[in-house]
Amino acid sequence: EITGGRAGRHRMVAILVAALLVAALLAVVLSLVLWLRHDSPLFQSPEARFWNAVFDPRRAQVIVPADSTLILIEELTGQQVSFQSYVSRDYLTRMALPKSVTTLTKTDLENSHYTSMADLNLVSQMMRAPQIKQLRAQIRYARDLSISDAKEDNLILIGGPRANPWVELF
Repeated sequence: EITGGRAGRHRMVAILVAALLVAALLAVVLSLVLWLRHDSPLFQSPEARFWNAVFDPRRAQVIVPADSTLILIEELTGQQVSFQSYVSRDYLTRMALPKSVTTLTKTDLENSHYTSMADLNLVSQMMRAPQIKQLRAQIRYARDLSISDAKEDNLILIGGPRANPWVELF
């Protein structure tokens, strides 16, 4: 009987050690899954995957809403502004307003920075995304960009080519 009792104790100890090893292994696997889930794109929400694909953390993030003043100038003058003219800003100095426009001056248009409420709402929503908050995105008016900005920064262009000529580059 003494031998049978010892064998039973050895079996119980072996079962207890095996159970502890299984529990430790499960804890390690669970920790690994949680760690991967936090960092892996496989476990990110679709929204997080989208923003992480859009924003490059190695570059400055610049959100560029449309230039509604450009559309106003084109409508008033009846002339389309080319990208080259937009970048050089020479369209501002050579625009000829029709005689029917009496209260608006060229200076008014040169100094105006109009954009649409739809663009502002989109920018507001984008600025709430955690990925943008972490990267400290800037908001810049389309007319204030330069070619070097387009080369060096991660531009998020809002609007079509008519209201945001920078879209033509892409």
